[in-house]
Amino acid sequence: MELLVWFFLAQQQTNSRIICRLMATPIMVAVFSTGIGLVEAANKSRLGISQNGEMVDYLPCGTIPLSTRTAVLMGGGDDVKEAFSWMIGKMTQCGDGSIGRPGNFVVIDNGSDPPDDTYISIVGPVALVVTLVVPDIETANDPALEPYIRNAGAIWLTGGDQGRYYNFWKGSLLEQLISEQVRNFKIPIGGTSAGIMVLSEFAYVADPCAITSSKALTDPCSQCVAL
Repeated sequence: MELLVWFFLAQQQTNSRIICRLMATPIMVAVFSTGIGLVEAANKSRLGISQNGEMVDYLPCGTIPLSTRTAVLMGGGDDVKEAFSWMIGKMTQCGDGSIGRPGNFVVIDNGSDPPDDTYISIVGPVALVVTLVVPDIETANDPALEPYIRNAGAIWLTGGDQGRYYNFWKGSLLEQLISEQVRNFKIPIGGTSAGIMVLSEFAYVADPCAITSSKALTDPCSQCVAL
């Protein structure tokens, strides 16, 4: 896997987080489960869609996957536009060495903060930049998400409350679609802050409560140290 890590140090926050592997506690093994079907979920969906451009119904390279997987991990603070330009460059490459057509850059937000991602369309050639706001489990199971994810040439996950990613996306249709698109076509994927967290196999989810590094070190079995 090809990995580009962008370190961007923003102003230090008092509620700094830690990611660690500790002994299991009941909160660590809690699984979010729902019996909501896709039809019912669609009726209750609060999907927000904001787009700049027109979606194309193909990947930049058609059915030809990239040769290597690509990930961008960005710290909190202002977005690094060079990272998006790099992702767009990767997005237009094809596994056979040719250059594909401009594709769809899909930004996904968990509803924590209203994203402003309009600038992505000016840092590289894209057919569409679309932001999908997925604020709950019903929306994460909305079939209306499928055409956007199936045709995504690159996917970006915004920051915010990482507990929302875990509680609202785990085991959902959205999680399945993203995993399949990245696995099958090796499209570039990235995230910032909480968006990085959701990309990993093990993560600190800050649920049911948050904890600072100093407190976690003195009380590693606290219910707030939830992985």
